[in-house]
Amino acid sequence: MTDIFVINLDRSTERWSTFEKMNANAVRFSRFSAIEGAAQSRPALQASGILNQDVPYTDGAVGCAMSHIALWKKAAGE
Repeated sequence: MTDIFVINLDRSTERWSTFEKMNANAVRFSRFSAIEGAAQSRPALQASGILNQDVPYTDGAVGCAMSHIALWKKAAGE
């Protein structure tokens, strides 16, 4: 069982490598693939009730929120 999940974008390989090096002996952790906010359909998120139409989130904020939602769903399922 993993103690900690670390959310990381697939394209951020250097950031992940640095994190691994700096925390290798700290705790057990696994990488959780982050969601790219720019790749998300805002109309679909609005239709599903996840995102309000009048919220001016950046693509990064949308990706961050969706990544956390996905990880919470994983946690709830386990």
